[in-house]
Amino acid sequence: MKYVVTVRGRLKHRNEQEARAAHDAVVDKLSPIGRSMGSTGHRAYLNAQDRSQFMATDYWDSLEAIQKFMSDPKTAAEIGPLFEAPSPGSGGTCSSAPGRRRHQPAYPVRWPCPSPGAGERGRWAR
Repeated sequence: MKYVVTVRGRLKHRNEQEARAAHDAVVDKLSPIGRSMGSTGHRAYLNAQDRSQFMATDYWDSLEAIQKFMSDPKTAAEIGPLFEAPSPGSGGTCSSAPGRRRHQPAYPVRWPCPSPGAGERGRWAR
């Protein structure tokens, strides 16, 4: 089964170029780890009306790998500085991948949510 993790949050850097550079540095560092565990892709977007609002989708082959990656304190230490303190209800969910009519939450993701990737850094919506 395939899994999709969605991540939303307010970026700490208000300057878009600084935020992108910080994001890309984290993705460059975490991508090889995520790929070795089953991450198959990462897409990052910014809200067109509020460029500090971030959203990413990450694709995984294994629920267990997501849980292991997300629970690693080193992952949180890398991701945490990208975002402001979380607000209630922020974070992400892991669901069965597209192609199914209904996506059932499979694993609640606690803040901060990492953005592992597969070489797909810096895909910011315009």
